[in-house]
Amino acid sequence: MKLKELRLRNFRNWESVNFQPGDRLNFIYGNNGQGKTSLIEAIGILSSLRSFRSGKLDDWIRHGSMAAEIFGKIYQEPRGNDFSWETDLKISFQKDALEQKFKKAAFINNKPYKSALGYLSQRYGSVGLGFHCVIFNPADHDLIRGDPSERRAALDRMISAECFDHLKDLQKYQKTLEQKNSLLKNDHHSSSSLLIKSYEDQMIEYGCRITARRLNWLNQALPRIQKTLSQIAPTQSEISIEIRSKWAGVSELKSKKFDDLTPIHFSGQSTVPSIELLKSRFEESLNANRKLEMLNKHSLVGPHRDDWQFTLRGNLLSSHGSQGEIRSVLLALKLSEVAQFQETCGHLPLFLLDDFSSELDGLRRTYLLDFLETSGLQVFITTTDPKISGGRVFEISNGLCEERT
Repeated sequence: MKLKELRLRNFRNWESVNFQPGDRLNFIYGNNGQGKTSLIEAIGILSSLRSFRSGKLDDWIRHGSMAAEIFGKIYQEPRGNDFSWETDLKISFQKDALEQKFKKAAFINNKPYKSALGYLSQRYGSVGLGFHCVIFNPADHDLIRGDPSERRAALDRMISAECFDHLKDLQKYQKTLEQKNSLLKNDHHSSSSLLIKSYEDQMIEYGCRITARRLNWLNQALPRIQKTLSQIAPTQSEISIEIRSKWAGVSELKSKKFDDLTPIHFSGQSTVPSIELLKSRFEESLNANRKLEMLNKHSLVGPHRDDWQFTLRGNLLSSHGSQGEIRSVLLALKLSEVAQFQETCGHLPLFLLDDFSSELDGLRRTYLLDFLETSGLQVFITTTDPKISGGRVFEISNGLCEERT
């Protein structure tokens, strides 16, 4: 799956631009504040309806504009006996005169989708799970040093791109959790206690599927991450992934050798816990914490409170890892995401890398570019470094995007 054309109108600081990238390596070069990041941000929004920058919709719209638009044409190269095809994607923004705020609408081949779930079901479902973007940007450091909610959300996005059912389970779980919390905030009678129990039964059903997918994804990703690390930073110590959960009964994922791609194991266990075992543990934990939850008036147990973190030399990477070690792990994680998406879905995602000049040192740049040039990926890299070479180079300046010859 590749991007053939990107058109922006009144998006961020762009009044208008028509960007036609190459199908492999694309460098987007220019000084800061020219709109480089906005180009790859728009590509990401077409894929997921979310930005890796500000989450406020008003920030996406050019100052003083009443309407804006992101348009993309994607295509699938012919593979084997399959035919090539093209699809138009459009996200439009219109300011409501009464409410004085922007509303967003999404279209696929001019067909409108009323909900984000409907649009994403097509992006992740009907089109062969094809149009997905893996993004590496400065904010990714929050995956290591940020709040648990940011790590949970990042992991769920990676899984949802491969498994649309995960996104649906997340929405159902969140709705049920909110209903339970609403009851916990009120006075408790026998009838409300029974209703809370019914909500918990649904939380167990959705939550255990969510947790099982999270554990399986991390279980499969860790040996890939470690193998990539051994190539990026051969002297870096072996990493593990620490799982923090009050109920799931797991603590740590450990990889074996750098070149060992056999399934990894939870410490003390031979496999990821089964759905049945997770359900049993979740129910036991809910029962044990029910009085405490009623006292605190909110839910204290479940996948909405779990966390995962990288460890290095037995310590958390967030507090004991150097800047270089953190960047190496993040890069290895992103490349693992690429590989797992391709393996699961049979398509290559797009790879978006923001601020190439500052995020990676010489060794990591060399490794990454060597990998990307032979990967078959369509790649978009923003940079302020004028000494770039290889691929196609587009220079951004004064509201214009022109290819350097």
